[in-house]
Amino acid sequence: MKALYILDPGIVGGATRAFKEFVVQLKKYDITPIVLTSTNSTLNEELNKLGIENHSIGHRTVLVQIWSKSWKRKIKYIVEYLKYRYCRFRAIKNVSKMVDLCSIDIIHTNSARNDIGCYISKRYNIPHICHIREFGDIDFNCISLDSNYINYYNKYTKVFIAISQAVKKHWEGKGIDTSKIRVVYDGVNPHDITRTSKENMFGEKIRIVIAGGVFPTKGQDIAVEAIGMLPIHIRNMVSLDIIGWYGESYIKKINFLIEKYNLFNNINILGPRNDVRSLYKNYQIGLMCSQNEGFGLVTAEYMHAGLGVIASNSGACPELIQDGVSGLLFEKGNAKILAEKIAVLFNDRHYLVSLAKNAQERANSFFTTDINSKKIIDIYKQINYGENFNNSYTDI
Repeated sequence: MKALYILDPGIVGGATRAFKEFVVQLKKYDITPIVLTSTNSTLNEELNKLGIENHSIGHRTVLVQIWSKSWKRKIKYIVEYLKYRYCRFRAIKNVSKMVDLCSIDIIHTNSARNDIGCYISKRYNIPHICHIREFGDIDFNCISLDSNYINYYNKYTKVFIAISQAVKKHWEGKGIDTSKIRVVYDGVNPHDITRTSKENMFGEKIRIVIAGGVFPTKGQDIAVEAIGMLPIHIRNMVSLDIIGWYGESYIKKINFLIEKYNLFNNINILGPRNDVRSLYKNYQIGLMCSQNEGFGLVTAEYMHAGLGVIASNSGACPELIQDGVSGLLFEKGNAKILAEKIAVLFNDRHYLVSLAKNAQERANSFFTTDINSKKIIDIYKQINYGENFNNSYTDI
């Protein structure tokens, strides 16, 4: 089978990380991937090293973030719409020159922000799958440049793969055909993660990590405030490392909070790191403070690493974490409650170890690349060969 993968123009983030986890599994299933990116980047270099055919075609997204200044929005909308239409036309032309589309068995769009897969599917009558990896509006504040976007997706998509029940429900509300949506949780390769030790959990100090993109909807400010609200005898024994790419405006807010609570000795901003999965062994607790997380790859990473996970009670977090069993949930945006949860785990290390052990077992049972790839390949087979489709993907 030959599959054409269309990636989001933005290569930094969970969608691309999840794709890279998945694409290395394809040789097991005798699938030949061809990957389409928007521009040439380090991702193309990685694909070249893996021996995977790839091309940059210059497409743009149909979903874009709302512009901050309202008076500019109408003009900006028109400009972005025209760019999107031109790039879509050019990209389809580029694909037809670069790829023998008659040899393609399936098109797999890696993000619902992109609709070019629908247009290629329509023109060449190739089955199209769309991966829905985010809410779009309530997490990234996106709007559509095409008012007919949902109807077009429904017409030219065989299956939508939602990465959580929360994402599935949200897009059903937008009008995506319910009968076409399948939930397949993202997976992590546990062999890529260096696990922490039980002995580390009983160390005198507690090291906490929050990994992922550093911007307001991810809630790093809530994590910093929570550290500042800890009782002084606990705060002096706790540190928080913030790992991930960031924008300067949000970092200013983080630094303001560090100064406000006098946390210069507690908070470390490490920036983006390529070795984050090897660093987890240094921590005892992992935080997920996102306002609305579609899945949370870093949450799954924390679980595989054997950390005690504390996550907000929103988005897909309650699907990954069983509150009080494989982690702790706190009220979204409530730094005071988060501080209380951190204090509980600081004071009761046996409870911390129990939660971490259960989280690791749960991650190994449900959130691995092997499980994820097998379920996606099942969908491919169901589409191309008419095999019976197993819909018991979310029995966890």
